[in-house]
Amino acid sequence: MYRRTLLTGLVAFSTVGAARAAGKTPLFSGLVTVANAQHFTDLLSRRVDQVVGLSVRITRNSAAEFAGKRYLVSADPDYLGITKDDIEIVIKGRFKPQGRVYPVDGFFKVEPGGMHQGIVSFGLIRTAAPPPGQVEKIAL
Repeated sequence: MYRRTLLTGLVAFSTVGAARAAGKTPLFSGLVTVANAQHFTDLLSRRVDQVVGLSVRITRNSAAEFAGKRYLVSADPDYLGITKDDIEIVIKGRFKPQGRVYPVDGFFKVEPGGMHQGIVSFGLIRTAAPPPGQVEKIAL
């Protein structure tokens, strides 16, 4: 299991690294769940002052996922927050749930948000899409 997780992480890192080396904006797509939320928040936290694209569906957490796995998805009229362990991502905007998921589509600049009660926070601010041909799609 550990080897598979490590290998998956290395493959994802090399794919993302290739997009960055090519000067393309990564467009992350897929379903964010308690199982891959740490990977998702890590990817975004390493891109301060960079633009990223998101075409994701973020699943709401259950009480057990919050208590046992430190996974929390919170929505407010002006933002959507996703916290996994010690990283919080706050996406500015209005997001409405569709069933158990929040769809998030668009391009965002990643900004540092500081530390709050031991949790490192990052804000995603909506921005213009890069020119056609400058986007690298990356599945989560």
